Amino acid sequence: MTSPVTMGNTLQIVLQKIRQGDVARLVWVGVLTTAIFTLDLFLPLGFASGILYLIPIWLTLQPHWQRLTLFHASLCTLLILAGFHWSPSGQVTMTVVNRSLGLATLWGMVLLAHRRQQSEDALLTAHNELERRIRERTDDLMRTNQELQGQVRERLQAEEALRESREQFTSAFQDAGIGMALVGANGRWLQVNRALCEIVGYTEQEMLAMNFQSITYPDDLDADLAYVKRLLASEIQTYQMEKRYIHKLGYIIWIQLNVSLVYDSLDRPLHFIAQVQNITVRKQITAELRQSEARLQAILNNSPALIFLKDLEGRYLLVNREFEKTFDLALKDIVGKTDAELFSPMLANAFRANDIKALRADAPLQLEEVAFHDDGPHTSIVFKFPLRDEAGKPYAIGGIATDITDHKLTEQALRASERTLRLVLEEREELSRDLHDNIIQTICAVGMGLEECRHLIQESPEVVGKELTHAIEELNVVIHDVRRHLVAQDS
Repeated sequence: MTSPVTMGNTLQIVLQKIRQGDVARLVWVGVLTTAIFTLDLFLPLGFASGILYLIPIWLTLQPHWQRLTLFHASLCTLLILAGFHWSPSGQVTMTVVNRSLGLATLWGMVLLAHRRQQSEDALLTAHNELERRIRERTDDLMRTNQELQGQVRERLQAEEALRESREQFTSAFQDAGIGMALVGANGRWLQVNRALCEIVGYTEQEMLAMNFQSITYPDDLDADLAYVKRLLASEIQTYQMEKRYIHKLGYIIWIQLNVSLVYDSLDRPLHFIAQVQNITVRKQITAELRQSEARLQAILNNSPALIFLKDLEGRYLLVNREFEKTFDLALKDIVGKTDAELFSPMLANAFRANDIKALRADAPLQLEEVAFHDDGPHTSIVFKFPLRDEAGKPYAIGGIATDITDHKLTEQALRASERTLRLVLEEREELSRDLHDNIIQTICAVGMGLEECRHLIQESPEVVGKELTHAIEELNVVIHDVRRHLVAQDS
């Protein structure tokens, strides 16, 4: 009998075949097997039964049905043996021979079919493996093709981007508002734009036949070459300098030069990129401004007044020599510092408060400020005023101070002298008044005495002599007082 394991495996195969859609073939195998067994039970088929059972077995000869074929061959064997037992009897020897030949034929065909199935399975496996490899190879080829297409697409995009980049660079290079050039490592001009040609006065063809050394002012060439050497040695990435070019017409041009180095894919120096800006006018304006500032500073330094300029935060921007002299400070120790860093808190607070008043005022503000020096306090008349920009917004505080300490002392002396003179005049007036009264009284008395003497001169000479002596003494006193009064006036 067939083992349970074989039966179970066969049932699994049958169920699998049913799921795979081979139901019709399985039905035919079952129907034919049942029909042959039924005939064998009622007819003495003998050898023919084995041949008939080959028909359903042949139907099971499909790839991957090997177990089902063996199972069905075993089932047909059992059915042949059962038919031998239950089939109508005939000659026993003939029946045995027929049955044996039938079994031999059946199993011979089964073995041949089994070999065929194995060959077909091997062929199918090889075919499947070949198809798998072909699919894998096809997939690889498709992936490779896709990668190649992607690379081609990327290369085309890169070439398009490079072309656009070159066009943009060329457009920006030629239309730039400043001079631009590509310069070889030997200094020759490789490419120049219109702006650079206009700066130096040469045509593009003339420039490409020259190098930058030939138009550089001799005194500036060594510094430029030193920068180039450092750039080629990778000591710096870029450099910037002001230098002079010699125009085609022979005059000097000041330029602002910016240079960087471009490398190739192997990190080798390819060429320089130079940006050139004409700064001749700016240099002229700067020189004129410096001259103007020098003239202004000379005027400020020769002014007897103390002059200063502060920013809105109170930091000194400019002072004249009188400021340095007055406070015994050097210019470098003043500029950039506030009053709080230079003077005592009391002075600094007073100065800052006056600065704020000046910023808020619409007109110059006149103030008196007191500063303490080694020789004592000094008083100054200070004019403070805001400096405004074009929009009317203040950006600095200006100040002009004049030391009026001597004037103050003179004024105080004059006031003291005035008070003294007033007292003297008052004393003189009182003295004159007193003197006037005494002299008049004395002279009147002397006059009356002399009048009396005139009447007594003949009657009593002695009395007259005494009166005259007294009168003379009174006159001497008057003369003494007058002299003293005159001396007092002279003093």
